Amino acid sequence: MNQQTVAGIFSEFFETHLAPLGFVRSTPTLAERVLTGFKQIIRWNLTASSFDLSVQYSYTHDLDDALSIAASDEEPNPDCSGYVPILHMRGSFTEDAIKSDLNSVHRKLRNTLNRTQSVDKIITAVNDDMTAGVRLLGHDPMGMSFNYAYCMDFAGKKREAAKRYADLSGLRRSNRSVFATRVREAARERAIALKSYLPKDVTEHLVKPTPTDAARQSIVADAISETELAKRIIALGFNPETVLPGLFLEVVVQAYSPATTFWFNVDAERLVSELESQQPTYMATVNRIWAKDGCGSFNEDLVNAIRTKQFDEYSAKWLLSLPQEKVSNDDDHEVYDLLHRHLKRTRNLEMLRYLELDGVKAIGYIRDRMDLMLS
Repeated sequence: MNQQTVAGIFSEFFETHLAPLGFVRSTPTLAERVLTGFKQIIRWNLTASSFDLSVQYSYTHDLDDALSIAASDEEPNPDCSGYVPILHMRGSFTEDAIKSDLNSVHRKLRNTLNRTQSVDKIITAVNDDMTAGVRLLGHDPMGMSFNYAYCMDFAGKKREAAKRYADLSGLRRSNRSVFATRVREAARERAIALKSYLPKDVTEHLVKPTPTDAARQSIVADAISETELAKRIIALGFNPETVLPGLFLEVVVQAYSPATTFWFNVDAERLVSELESQQPTYMATVNRIWAKDGCGSFNEDLVNAIRTKQFDEYSAKWLLSLPQEKVSNDDDHEVYDLLHRHLKRTRNLEMLRYLELDGVKAIGYIRDRMDLMLS
């Protein structure tokens, strides 16, 4: 079986089933139909041991990678376009076998094309089945999110599209890959184009500050004494019956907008001592109620909460120091293994203990800290 023979088979299939739907032949292996905001592309591919027929969805923006995927013989895995397999044949096959199998899938192909022949229908398909997002919009989470917002935009759902573009423009800043950077910038530009649909404070955030503006911005806190931190916490007079260690730390975050390694400069035990020194009766009551509820020692849990913050800061700072390709993917298991090996190699047993306590879910919190450091 050779390419010329299969091209002839596909030509017959095209004339019978695709031309009546408005498709045109662009190359011997491709047929396409131009729709509002995107194209449907029918592609066949022949190798020594396989024959494939698929539908690709190419969106009319610069991030789309459907054409590069169509030109490749590798396993399709597009970041920012759709790919739906229709037919896959393996082994040795005859001309008649290919004709027969193509004819047997033409209804499946027609149904796929009809169910996705507009951006509205693509939105409906994804809303009905979230797994369809990977097939219709792209395998990369950021690429898929961009294309979903793009479909909303072309469907006339401008307010929703603007919000999604704005959210995406600030997503996963710890992912510094070229593709992620391009997605965030494209989303930012499209959000600005739809700024009339966004609140004023959101549009102001989207506009990049000039060097002069940046110089005027307040400096976030690098280090505040434990005495000052204790004063700020105690001043709010939380009810001892309902207070949590995390609430104490949230007070600090709200008051001082901590810098990238703020918590690393805090002596956890000294902060607890300052709290007890400034309000011994209050802290004794908090500890008594905490212990009564079977929660152990409030002071110890507060120290542990601070050290968890320190662990997040340490891990985020180290990961950001690496070449971007090592941590730019969204596979938390890979990043966990990378960090785990580093902590074992450097014999940082305390940080290793915190990583192993939370397991892979710790990476999500570390990514949030990385995003904060980059924002």
